[in-house]
Amino acid sequence: MKHRLLTAAIVCLLLLAWGFWPRPAIRRAIFLAVGQGDCTVIQSGDTAILIDTGPKRARDDAGERLVVPKLRKYGINRVERIILTHPDGDHVGGTGAVLARYPSAKLVASSGFEGNDQMVAWIQSWRAQLKDVQWLTSGAFDFGGLRFDIWCPSVSAATPDNDGSVCTRVAGSKGSLVITGDLSGDREAELIAVTGWRSDILKVGHHGSKSSSSAQFLAAIQARAGIISCGRENSYRHPHPETLKRLEDAGIRAFRTDTDGDLIYDFDTGRLTKGD
Repeated sequence: MKHRLLTAAIVCLLLLAWGFWPRPAIRRAIFLAVGQGDCTVIQSGDTAILIDTGPKRARDDAGERLVVPKLRKYGINRVERIILTHPDGDHVGGTGAVLARYPSAKLVASSGFEGNDQMVAWIQSWRAQLKDVQWLTSGAFDFGGLRFDIWCPSVSAATPDNDGSVCTRVAGSKGSLVITGDLSGDREAELIAVTGWRSDILKVGHHGSKSSSSAQFLAAIQARAGIISCGRENSYRHPHPETLKRLEDAGIRAFRTDTDGDLIYDFDTGRLTKGD
């Protein structure tokens, strides 16, 4: 009897210890399926940095309908920053809904877009203050055990918005990823010339458009997997067959949010899996 009581007491103590024992923080990237648009969540513990926020159209706000509910689902209680790659509605349209739920989030954008009419109009529509936006050039910072490297292409009045896209490399203990927004092949060449960003995971540029993901860029990045964010049966026919062929030729396995749903990359194990 005493032996059974002792065993039960030990089990209870172990269970209590397990409940209070600090567990390693989750460090992962979640490529959200948001239709024909883009939203990547970089999560450390219960805090996140968002790179774009999904599309908003006349009758559909993916930020409200998809992004905010998914942030809750994945255990995110705080959004520290929202990096706006460029002012296209399929990338930044959901920001207003995210800010309504996470009002302390800091807006971050390329300094090349500081006077851009479309970017300014978006920011004002969210009732955010232009003076509070963090206007980036290039640089690096740490977030929850992850390193962010940022490259902002030079922008002139004649530069298409896509080619001003903020580019980001995020690295953890067992892997890294690169996100280039809608950057075209010409600017990709400039990126690899100044950064040399080899990475394990590539967020395939411009939803798999044939104008991005050049053979030279793919060879420089040397990724093992490419994530394509696109909508089912989208009118742009993304991803383009030429892009898929270039990925295949480079030995990069393609994953798609339109067919695979949310995709999750764990920075501490290097594993890429499908979402819940």
